[in-house]
Order: sequence, then C-alpha cells, then structure tokens
Amino acid sequence: MKRILFMLAVLFYGTSLFAQDKPFDIEHAPAPLFRCPIHDGPTDPTLEWNEERQEWWMFYTQRRANVPNLQEVACVYGSKVGIAATKNNGKNWYYVGTANLPEPMQGQSTFWAPDVFKHEDTYYMIVTFIPGIHPFWGGDARLVFYKSKDLMNWDLVEEIEGTHGCIDASAFQMPDGTWKMWYKTPDSKTNTGVSKDLTTWKVTGKCEIDDVPHEGPVVFYWKNKY
Repeated sequence: MKRILFMLAVLFYGTSLFAQDKPFDIEHAPAPLFRCPIHDGPTDPTLEWNEERQEWWMFYTQRRANVPNLQEVACVYGSKVGIAATKNNGKNWYYVGTANLPEPMQGQSTFWAPDVFKHEDTYYMIVTFIPGIHPFWGGDARLVFYKSKDLMNWDLVEEIEGTHGCIDASAFQMPDGTWKMWYKTPDSKTNTGVSKDLTTWKVTGKCEIDDVPHEGPVVFYWKNKY
C-alpha cells in the first residue's frame, strides 16, 4: 500500500505545493505529523488542494487500529476514507471527518487507498472498495470511481469493469489529454486502465511492472520526469 512517508516527501519537496506559502524546516517537523483522532490508524494518504478553503486536504484509509477485540486483521477492514487538513503546508494538521461516499453495496464495507485529483472544476476519486469485514486478507476488492464538487460529498460514477481483485489505483493525465491509471493486481503486479474524458474507465489488460511483487503504485511528475 502507498506509504505516508512517500507522500510527505512529495508534499515537502514538490515545488508546486508551496505556491501558497514558504516551506518550513522539515528536519524539525513534528513527529508524527498527524494521528487520526477516531481510530489512530491512518494509512495510504493522498493530497489535494482545496481551492474553496485554501488548504491542503489529505485523504487516507481510516484503519480501525484502536478498536478492541477484533480478530486477526479485521482492523484493516470496515475503514472509511478519512480527511485531515493543513493551512500551513503540512506543519500542523487537523481532522475534518470522513468523505461521504455512496457505497455500491449495502452493509458495513471497506474503503482502501483513495487517489484524489482535480480536472477543470471537478474533483475525482478512485478508491478500493471491498464488501464486508474480514478477519483475513481477502474479500472481493474492486476499484470504484467517484466525483465531487467540494471534496466532501461524492457521487458514484461507476465500478470500474475488470478490476475485481485489484486495489490501490493511481491516476495521471497523459500529454495527449487522456487519463491513465495504474493499479495493483491480485498477483502483486502493476496493470493499467485508460479514460478519454473521466466518464468511464477501461482496463487495458496490459501488465507494466512484473519483475518482483510490489505494493500500490503512485505516479507523479517532477523535474521533467514521471
């Protein structure tokens, strides 16, 4: 799964992220930077600038780390998408709540590893959805696509066809204007999907990284490289 240290490195060193303010001394940053006050188990963060509120929002898997008497790995299921915000480029964070995501199925389910991005005047999210709560690593995972105008209230666009068993997507706009996503397959490889206009996604069936088993991909552009 995507790790918080990776995303924080992007936050503190990505030059575009400091358009609103100067950076602070990362060597003296507080640690931890943020602890979820609800379940104390934030993982898989992704960042998006909230234009209306003029602050960075962090979306994360709200693992239920502090819930007692759960069997084996059940604490990683039943998770919502938590939101934290910062007004000073990551030095201090405060808890916002959870994203209002319509669930594709009724019952207590699981959301993992949100990827949030903006195109024109709309925000989008690709997130892993798993029906139910399990004491073991399993469940019928699939990738689900949402859109929003305010980053809090989301509309379900589609369950992405052909992604059963897949998790941890990352999306990025290509130079020709189309969109591409990378995601982890059940055998821990990286496959891709494409979208022409962010109304629907189509998996390519192409494996792009298969040399060793690995966790969820994160794609970004920095210093003329992807």
